[in-house]
Amino acid sequence: MSTVIEIELALECSRRYAELAQGFWRPEDLSPGPSPKGEGGGCRSAEYDRLFCHRTTILCPIYEVEYDKNRAVSQGPTLADIAGFYRAFGLELAVSERPDHLALELEFMSILTYKEALALQKNLREEAEICRDAQKKFLEAHLGRWAGIFADTVARASRLECYRALAAELREFIESECSRLRAHPQIVTERPSAVETEDVRCPVART
Repeated sequence: MSTVIEIELALECSRRYAELAQGFWRPEDLSPGPSPKGEGGGCRSAEYDRLFCHRTTILCPIYEVEYDKNRAVSQGPTLADIAGFYRAFGLELAVSERPDHLALELEFMSILTYKEALALQKNLREEAEICRDAQKKFLEAHLGRWAGIFADTVARASRLECYRALAAELREFIESECSRLRAHPQIVTERPSAVETEDVRCPVART
């Protein structure tokens, strides 16, 4: 594959990760810019809260740890590992949010692919390989494990086509990325039991 094609591919992946991330933030918390197509913002916000922030139970947990049957034990190590990935590339959370929020994991992958493109543009092959290797490892250890079951849960539970379409795009893209990078995550195949809101915080406004 030529360097030009590699750069274009990395930039396209960065764009798609960023767009998916934006789709999984609460609509009113987004900065001005593109938002999920289709239903109006108020309708999307109500549906977002119904899916991810219900007052009684969370229909579709948007945090990675909630898809682990042993989450009471694994939460600390998992969150620490994700935060370690972020710090390894000079990133700190700019929002009051858990690092395993889906949108943050997608944003991290967007940054990694963008860094890969920049390294390729400067002919820094070793740096580009570091970024690509981190993408593979993050998919295998985190995002690639649970994105599919999350997408399936949203597709079944959502009343709005925009979220069903977003979920389908998420599943297809993450599967294609795992194939492209030859990542082999241990896929989560069963969604967790109904999650009580006392155990999972709703996403908060971005700052």
